[in-house]
Amino acid sequence: MARVPVANPFRKEGSRSNSTTASSAKAAKKTAAKSPDDWLEDDQAAALSQGWGVFEVIDGSTHKLFFEIMLHGPRFDNDDCARLFVAERGNKGDALATKAFRIVFRSKVGGKARSKK
Repeated sequence: MARVPVANPFRKEGSRSNSTTASSAKAAKKTAAKSPDDWLEDDQAAALSQGWGVFEVIDGSTHKLFFEIMLHGPRFDNDDCARLFVAERGNKGDALATKAFRIVFRSKVGGKARSKK
């Protein structure tokens, strides 16, 4: 008679006995990182080289976390100038700018926070 695998009710999810090998964990991370909705380290590095970035911000009125496009470095006078620059690049078809606005928009309408404006 063949042995039938039975779930162990005492095993915690993510416990050492359920863990994957380092190589399969890396492969899973690479696969997960290919989602178009992930803001990756390479994306941030490219944005920072242009003088802006996507940062986590806590809305003071709702105390909820969301993403925002903000300046990085002395290239822009203020955050609004940085956002305008990114918006113009997005309108011209720049994939990085479009991705940044998609992430910011989803973080705000996803119930995390709403703009004060």
